[in-house]
Amino acid sequence: MGVIAVVLAGLLLTGCSLVSSAFTKPTGRITIERQSFINTYALLKVLTIRMLADADAACDSRIWPIHTCEQLKDTKRELQRLDLSIQAKIEVPESEIDWAVVMKVIGALASLRP
Repeated sequence: MGVIAVVLAGLLLTGCSLVSSAFTKPTGRITIERQSFINTYALLKVLTIRMLADADAACDSRIWPIHTCEQLKDTKRELQRLDLSIQAKIEVPESEIDWAVVMKVIGALASLRP
């Protein structure tokens, strides 16, 4: 009798969650703990600084083509602008991070190659 009660309770709870999920719509949002984002973004900045230093060295030693080094200058300006935008969001805890901006930073870094 106890096993039957547990099985029925499980089915009832599962059924309720299925019905509940069928009528609720996802928010389309992914939330991340603010401190986790700050830590992750700090790591991204350190890696970016290191990568840009390596790119500058490649340009100074003329390993990279001139057009790539010109692109590097534009990319640095874009990264500075994007960093200011992200820092402004971090300073206001109630604000949400604009993930499109973060993806632009990553895209700009990914575009740097000789």
